[in-house]
Amino acid sequence: NNLENYFLLAENYITQSHPAYCGLSSLTMALNALLLDPQRIWQGVWRWFDESMLDCCISHDLIKLNGITLNKVNCLAKCYGANTILKYSNNITIEEFR
Repeated sequence: NNLENYFLLAENYITQSHPAYCGLSSLTMALNALLLDPQRIWQGVWRWFDESMLDCCISHDLIKLNGITLNKVNCLAKCYGANTILKYSNNITIEEFR
């Protein structure tokens, strides 16, 4: 059921903390919705992804300056345990997208 996926994302909704962090915020929501363990504490005893934790492929200073590419978002997702397949819109059909 698609609503189950919606509610997993909705309960993990965050707003981006910097104008250039749209990719980081989206990835943070997805990683938390997937219930992946960040392998470190966020605050107190909470093990939760936060934008500030996503730093294995590119520095936050570079993201603030230039934004982030889909390729780098994919790299970050893999660093934190997501099983990803990177596909660009010009290389898939509408049926694959759905």
